Amino acid sequence: MAADPARPKTIAFTVSAVDFWHASLELAQEPWLAEFEIRFSKSHSAPDLGDVSQLAVIGDPWLLAEVPGENNPGALCGALDETRVHKTAYEIACLAHANQLAIAGHQAARDAFLAGASEFEINLAYQRATQQREADAPYHSIIGA
Repeated sequence: MAADPARPKTIAFTVSAVDFWHASLELAQEPWLAEFEIRFSKSHSAPDLGDVSQLAVIGDPWLLAEVPGENNPGALCGALDETRVHKTAYEIACLAHANQLAIAGHQAARDAFLAGASEFEINLAYQRATQQREADAPYHSIIGA
């Protein structure tokens, strides 16, 4: 996809915290990046946009309250969601790795449950098998025994 030099680029802002606890955001080299001017911000507050003719803001509505423009427009969000259908080789590899971790974790949780472990012990078995703290897992454990 080649960018049209006659058309102004769309500006995309993203918040990227710069501190000890957050890794710097690095965007993969994807063809769609040619259509955007990416600007990083250290703050969640509304950026100074100057004079813009159209503005769509995508994100958590609570964080967007002070940002002008149409928040989470349906057609744009739908089009962006559609792009998630097609995965890159890197995304496929990440999904395969995540599934391998999850399989090990769920098998360990099942084994702990069948051995009569408590809910807490079942959760620990999952974490040991996946080598993840609960905060690092993609979702919180819900365990009912």
